[in-house]
Amino acid sequence: MEESESGETQNGRIVRTFLLVDVGEAVRYLRGRNGRTSEVAEKTVEKAIDAGSDETTTSTSPAQESQGRGMLSKLLLVGVVVGLGYLLKSRSGSVDEAVSKTTQQLHSVADKTAVRSGEVAQRTEAVVGQAAEGIQETGEMAADQVETGTEEAADRVRESGETAADQVQEGGQTAADQIDEAAETAEETQEQQGDEGEEASSEDDQSDDEE
Repeated sequence: MEESESGETQNGRIVRTFLLVDVGEAVRYLRGRNGRTSEVAEKTVEKAIDAGSDETTTSTSPAQESQGRGMLSKLLLVGVVVGLGYLLKSRSGSVDEAVSKTTQQLHSVADKTAVRSGEVAQRTEAVVGQAAEGIQETGEMAADQVETGTEEAADRVRESGETAADQVQEGGQTAADQIDEAAETAEETQEQQGDEGEEASSEDDQSDDEE
């Protein structure tokens, strides 16, 4: 009986030793590289380690089997804590990854927005330049048309003035000619009347002589 109890005691100590080693590894794993493990999980694991170490230092008793069951329950608790820590760590990593992806997407959107803004600015500048050139060309064409129309109007006015002057000159010349002709006709009429008067007086003189 004593040998069996001593064997069970040694086996229990070996199991507890492995449990302590596993729990220590779990704590180191939970702490991880980034140190983001929950403080509650760390305290729970440390309590489990302290309880295991206390049980290994106490003497054997008839209630060792019940203590082994308690140790198994604590081991299950440690497993749950390890699982929670792993889950938290995984979620933390996924959150960091999501934040990193979101940041990259924001940078990408900002770059695309800047590029599109630059393209819009270039297009706007090009449209404004084309509009300015069109306005300038239209203004120059309008100025040329106005200048051409003004020159044509001036030519027409000058031609009309010259025509009117020619007509006035021609009319004046015609009137002068008509006046000269009328004067000549009057002179001729007077001369004829003078000749007729002289002839009549000569005839009267002759008739007087005959008598």
